[in-house]
Amino acid sequence: MKTVIATTTWYDGRKAADKVRLALACKMLKNVRHGGRHYPTVVLNGTKNRWMNQRLREAADENAIIYPCTVPGMGPGRRLAFFYALTHLHITLGQKDGVILWTEPEKPGLIDCIGAIVRPIILGEADVVIPKRTEANFGTYPEWQAEIEHEYNSVYEEVTGRVGFDPAFGPVAFRASTLQKLLFWNPVNAGLEDTYITHYLPILVRNERVTAVEVDVPYPENQRLVEEKSKKRFYEKRLWQKATYIKAYRALGPLPKLV
Repeated sequence: MKTVIATTTWYDGRKAADKVRLALACKMLKNVRHGGRHYPTVVLNGTKNRWMNQRLREAADENAIIYPCTVPGMGPGRRLAFFYALTHLHITLGQKDGVILWTEPEKPGLIDCIGAIVRPIILGEADVVIPKRTEANFGTYPEWQAEIEHEYNSVYEEVTGRVGFDPAFGPVAFRASTLQKLLFWNPVNAGLEDTYITHYLPILVRNERVTAVEVDVPYPENQRLVEEKSKKRFYEKRLWQKATYIKAYRALGPLPKLV
């Protein structure tokens, strides 16, 4: 059973933080082909800066397929990335089923953990796997970010009944056939904005088919430093994320499961 990585990139050449994020994304794209392993990767890219796009293309080389983002908005962009990843899995690779792993591109350390993340799906034990960080990993984040993310992880546990999960981390692996059944679900019908569908979709899967796998992925030091330097902007972003996630968790938790 093959695994295809799906991710999206959008960087602003004027922001120092985005230059750091670009470097991390390039490192991840280089890591997907390393030490004899190769994870096909689909990147939906909305970056307009020519120099940044050149860096991404050089890092991708034969490791990834970069598609231009042709739709506005986070939810539609992630949905389109999933569509391309599913197409690559089924059509290009000729697989009847497999795993689609969503991750933000600024997590190069995650690549070493993919085998452990996808194993429950390959063994038939789960349809969705949500990786979770170690407590030591949380210590590598800005303190205020770790506190905020612990808060909405607690709400997730309260609403879903799933104990020991870390959806705030971001990455999530789907059995491809399960993802196909969820892909055209519209969060707007639940009174939510069409944004973080990668967080929302696992809530619509039966609890017994969703599991967590602990991974050791520290926060990149250069990313922590640049975010602490621009604390006001990133603190406000994390608060907005918390409010968005908590609203979604409370809205989706009581709904009937789709899969």
